[in-house]
Amino acid sequence: MTSYESLAGSGSGPSGGGGGVSGSACHWLKHMKLYRVGIIIAACLLLVPFVFYYLLLNDEGNIPSNDIHRSRSQLETLEEISPLKAADLKLRIDEMLRIKGTVSLELRDLEARRQKLQSDIGLYNQKIDELKQELARQQTELERLKISVEQAQVAQREAVLRNTPELALPKPLISASVPGANRPMPVGHVRGCKMSTCFDHSRCSLTSGFPVYLYDPDVSSVVSGGFDIDGFLKTTIKQTLGYNAHLTSDPKKACVFFVLVGEALPEQEMMRNSRYGAANVDGAKRLTASSLNVTKLKQLPYWGGDGRNHVLLNFARRDLSIGTGNVFRNVDTGRAMLVQSSFEEAQFRKGFDLVVPPILGPPGGDVWQECSPMLPARRKYLLSFQGEMNVQNQTSVVRVDDEAETVDDFILEHLKEMTSGRTQDRFMLQFECIPATE
Repeated sequence: MTSYESLAGSGSGPSGGGGGVSGSACHWLKHMKLYRVGIIIAACLLLVPFVFYYLLLNDEGNIPSNDIHRSRSQLETLEEISPLKAADLKLRIDEMLRIKGTVSLELRDLEARRQKLQSDIGLYNQKIDELKQELARQQTELERLKISVEQAQVAQREAVLRNTPELALPKPLISASVPGANRPMPVGHVRGCKMSTCFDHSRCSLTSGFPVYLYDPDVSSVVSGGFDIDGFLKTTIKQTLGYNAHLTSDPKKACVFFVLVGEALPEQEMMRNSRYGAANVDGAKRLTASSLNVTKLKQLPYWGGDGRNHVLLNFARRDLSIGTGNVFRNVDTGRAMLVQSSFEEAQFRKGFDLVVPPILGPPGGDVWQECSPMLPARRKYLLSFQGEMNVQNQTSVVRVDDEAETVDDFILEHLKEMTSGRTQDRFMLQFECIPATE
């Protein structure tokens, strides 16, 4: 009887129970050969992968499309965890727990800060509302104060109008008409003219502003035929007075009337830059005839018969000689004031007429540059003198006696030697007036 038969017989017996089955199995294993067991185990090992792969395919087919990524991430996580050791896994879990605790603390801090900020915002909103209410109250108070101030100002103005007298600047008193026709003044009285006797103060009130009127020398000329006023003087006087605030073009308001008389030179004069040549060429004419035309002078539209409040201007520029520069000699000028560079002693009326220097400076600009410094520390010269003195009588130029002339020459020569001295003190002494060249 073979082993298969014995196995079949033992398993098919009716009297065999549980113990019989186990006993038969053990008996079968004992009698089974070893190579058969190896074949069975190998077959099982080959079948298990195929079965497992089949099951995986069926599971992936049953998973919805939206769960594909989740399943893959789980597989990947398993693949990552699989090679890790237990210690590394524990460290990672502890690290994650620590991070979780830290995040929880930060979240609690942020929540606390958020609540604090919300409370601050609420306080600030409340304060803003209070400030708005205070602003509205202050604006109302300001409007009330403005109304009170306006009422007080109105009351003050009413009180001032009721109780205070009106105080204001006096109104300007200006003449309303040109000088009227007056009787000419006797010649004997003319020589004794003063501001109190020959000047009409009624046209020059304290509030008038002292208006001045200038006769245009090109329109109202008072020079004789054959003479003409120096062009530089015309331009300079008109330009200078044009800048003055007192100049007026209305003769009715004028307090003083200016008349430009000279310097007037002959039109045919050839030697304009030499005062000696001018005196030699036209000396006889100038001694016998004056450049001033008295008839034209008294026919001025505002002369008024006696020339009151008129100022006759005769400035020397090219001809600096004393005899020919005095155009008012033996001329009846009425009550007019005389302004020129040279006078005779008997002719000059002290306190009424004016002596002015010749106009030798530049036509404009900073005239102080041409003047010597006033401070002693900056002065170039210790002593400076520029002038000329000639002695004459009423008819012609006469020479003084020889003794006096000798003394004068000695003094002048000694003074001139001082200008060229070797001392540290320097002197500038000029005893001849040099006329303008143009």
